[in-house]
Amino acid sequence: ARLRGVALEAREGLGIDGTESAVRKRHHLDVVRNLQPPFEKRRERTLRDKVIPTAMILTMNCPKDYMQQIGYPAILEENAKVMEDIFGYSETLYAFNTYQFTDYSRYDFNLFSEEDKRHYRDQHFHIDLDNARQLCHRLVEKATQQ
Repeated sequence: ARLRGVALEAREGLGIDGTESAVRKRHHLDVVRNLQPPFEKRRERTLRDKVIPTAMILTMNCPKDYMQQIGYPAILEENAKVMEDIFGYSETLYAFNTYQFTDYSRYDFNLFSEEDKRHYRDQHFHIDLDNARQLCHRLVEKATQQ
């Protein structure tokens, strides 16, 4: 029920209790910020003197389609916006359908199938690693361009 509430909050802009959500407040701040004159031409807006390339690698326990269905991207992108505001540049990388436990037999857990997760990991783990390597290369390249 809580996850459905979060998804509803992201879609409707209202919190569970009916108040204005963080997503809507953030949108309002973005609108206000865009109405203000820019600091300087050709200078990236940041709270620091120089841009520090950052990234978040988010290991999602759920499949990609489920994440999108419940509205996680709208919520998680807020984190990336904050990182970019502070450091000047940020990327987000998702790894989907990740393992929660190293040994599922030790837990009474039936939300996800270990067999399905293992199969997904066997098919995608090398892709996730390659995506992480590429992300690191982009960050280093961006940092050395300054």
